[in-house]
Amino acid sequence: MKITHKSLMIKNNLYKNCSIPTYFGIGIKYLDINALTYRMFGAVWQLHNGYRYIIGYWFGDNKKDLISHINCEEWTNLINQDGQIQDVYQAIREEQEREFWEKRFKLSNKINYQENWKASYW
Repeated sequence: MKITHKSLMIKNNLYKNCSIPTYFGIGIKYLDINALTYRMFGAVWQLHNGYRYIIGYWFGDNKKDLISHINCEEWTNLINQDGQIQDVYQAIREEQEREFWEKRFKLSNKINYQENWKASYW
């Protein structure tokens, strides 16, 4: 069993055992960006004041492993929402893309004036 866990604690006052309903979903064939393979994807989130706060997400090899991992966290008021898992995954991927572009390697402008860049190979 290989579970990849990522936690996105967005808001500190959202806890596992609070009275706010906690939703989870599991979907198949989602890209695990760290392994670059398609795997099962599971996520847990809460809705608060009309916003979705993603608490954590996992990639696993099968649904049973993901469900047992989610149940081990002992959230209360857990409600299955498999229909929303695509939206949750998309929000996570957008955040990963944003972080990627913020951390990308930037070339200096002076590279345009280097001799090997100007050389013609034609």
